[in-house]
Amino acid sequence: MAARLKWRRRVTARGARRLGLDQLLDHVAVRDLHRDMYGQVWTWAGHFRQRDTNIGITFWKVPEAVSNLVADARYWFAGPHAMPLDTAAARFHHKLVEIHPFPNGNGRHARELADLLLLAQGATPFTWGLANLVDAGKTRRTYIRALQAADFGDYTELEAFVRS
Repeated sequence: MAARLKWRRRVTARGARRLGLDQLLDHVAVRDLHRDMYGQVWTWAGHFRQRDTNIGITFWKVPEAVSNLVADARYWFAGPHAMPLDTAAARFHHKLVEIHPFPNGNGRHARELADLLLLAQGATPFTWGLANLVDAGKTRRTYIRALQAADFGDYTELEAFVRS
């Protein structure tokens, strides 16, 4: 919770201290946010995973995939043919979860980063089904189903879920 407040204050700050899209859409910021969120829990927080897991891409591809994702997202959010903000943020969230850059905490981290990107653009953060998505239940099942549909290019369910 402290990390969330710290990062949200920085995104909504005025002047030179403000974190904007350029600062958030950086592989270092991706790692720093994870470290701030989980550094008191895991010694490896903020470090990309060093082995394969049952989900996510091959571990040695993670750094390049995250760098490519943040570069793509710059165009999704602010390029000459930018996507609607909710579409860009939902897509970013899905792709980051799909990469699965860390051994643990990927979903919460990706949700927070998507919300920070929205805040940086002056938009309201997602509601994420108004439930704790860590706990098993109907809302989490709906969320997982929406992510699975996005795996096949259908973002309709995910875009509806993030504002539910």
